[in-house]
Amino acid sequence: MFPEFTTPARPIHPGVVTFVGTDGVERSEPADRLPEWLAYAPDADGRAVPVVRVVRVKTERSTGFRSYAADGRLLWVGVTVAAAPAETFVTTPRPTPARPASAEYAPVGWF
Repeated sequence: MFPEFTTPARPIHPGVVTFVGTDGVERSEPADRLPEWLAYAPDADGRAVPVVRVVRVKTERSTGFRSYAADGRLLWVGVTVAAAPAETFVTTPRPTPARPASAEYAPVGWF
């Protein structure tokens, strides 16, 4: 699910990751209080690079996350797709399938 790094060694993190919301509001978190997959991202060679900025970008149908290195390089892009509105789902109850009345299909245990 999360990217794997080719080398186990991690460079020293500058210490803070700044998160920017879709409204432009920024908040900072100490890197040592974040999970590794958020504080570091792989570069093109698969080496771990400290993430110092995570920007949330809102589009019409999704929300994206962009992680940046201290030198401004884009390291990682993630996208979440919004679910369809609940009113577009149609739920139809399914009929219970008929079972033959034999000992082979008698309820036993948890099933």
